[in-house]
Amino acid sequence: HRALRVRPRYPEAFNNLGALRKDLGRLDEAESYYRQALRLKPDYPQALNNLGNLLKDVGHLEKGQTCYQQALKYSPDSPETYNNLGNLLKDRGRLKEAESCYRRALKFKAGYPEAHSNLLLCLNYLSDRSSQEIARESANYGQLIAEEAKPTADRLFPERSNRPDRILRVGYVSPDFRRHSVAYFLEGILASHDRKAFQVFCYSDVRKPDEVTRRLRAYPSHWRDISRLSHEQVSETIGRDMIDILVDLAGHTARNRLPLFARRNAPLQATYLGYPNTTGLANMDFRITDSFADPPGMTDPWYTEKLLRLEPCSLSYSPPEQAPNIQKLPSSQTGRITFCSFNNRPKITGNTVKIWAEIMRKVPGSRILLKSRQLRDRATAIELCSSFVKEGIAEDRVKTLGFLPSLWDHLGLYNRVDIALDTFPYNGTTTTCEAM
Repeated sequence: HRALRVRPRYPEAFNNLGALRKDLGRLDEAESYYRQALRLKPDYPQALNNLGNLLKDVGHLEKGQTCYQQALKYSPDSPETYNNLGNLLKDRGRLKEAESCYRRALKFKAGYPEAHSNLLLCLNYLSDRSSQEIARESANYGQLIAEEAKPTADRLFPERSNRPDRILRVGYVSPDFRRHSVAYFLEGILASHDRKAFQVFCYSDVRKPDEVTRRLRAYPSHWRDISRLSHEQVSETIGRDMIDILVDLAGHTARNRLPLFARRNAPLQATYLGYPNTTGLANMDFRITDSFADPPGMTDPWYTEKLLRLEPCSLSYSPPEQAPNIQKLPSSQTGRITFCSFNNRPKITGNTVKIWAEIMRKVPGSRILLKSRQLRDRATAIELCSSFVKEGIAEDRVKTLGFLPSLWDHLGLYNRVDIALDTFPYNGTTTTCEAM
């Protein structure tokens, strides 16, 4: 503000004010500042990129895409903008275009870990990518990250007592200690840890805590907020805490800390919950899974980690304490079957639509309700409906809904449907448990 008093027509100051307001959650003000910067400097790629990020975050995907494309017109070799555009295209279900953007980002910025993680996540959605191809790309990521990581000093692993009754120190690292799918599967574990055998540390990378964050904080022995810390600072914190077993809960999802794990911050490191595939890291010792997700002998060659199978199941789902009562099947009143899928838009691939359309053709009069946060964007919803029309399903048989802030309302939607359909090759997890 002082800078603008000195120089009122200062686009960089308006852009920075927009970034600060966005960080504070004051999104309308942030958008206003970005647009003011662009009125003063229409060819300002950083402001266009930032405005695109804001529009994407609030669900205006088509408008955000336009901003990114304009930014690339003025700065055609920007890896950050290509990465952001890839994320947006993935959200719109345009997976091949998203993959192309991530590869362009890596072309302009070799060893760009965020873009490489996003590429790997995207490959998991694609039906035409083999496990071998994803494993090879994951190992490539792991090798590049290992080259960047600084060797871990012995001081991080002071000699520990070998007494069998020693309390082990377990650390969980996640950006998702909040209302997020990971929290539904982690809360029961945190609540049930044997305090006589384990001392639990949570390294929270949550920038905007919510009521779930506050609830989770009550379980571990120690809670560390790492949301503003660098990898180096977090590494030092974990070293001081003398962690025995460090658990990654994000894999290649957003805001992951895999470069931290590449440094080897604990004698044992494991990945769990957040991501359905290998991290590609040589320093990730275990992947916690089960015989359903990873049938013995079938998937082992595709992981850099050793598969640690918990039986009968590796997942511990905690349903919400309150949910709407289950009502009669809607078909008993409407006389027609209503299908649904509340999975994220990127999971609904072209092959998935083909199969669902075939099911609907064989069930005359049936309809389908599709819900995800991305479908708040009208253009994205229209595109998805059009993909069903191309498969012979009338437009009035497909209904879309966007994000509902109330979990009660979200779960209540299941009383409007008869049969939930799963996506492939990237299956539902939280969505499936909620449906059941």
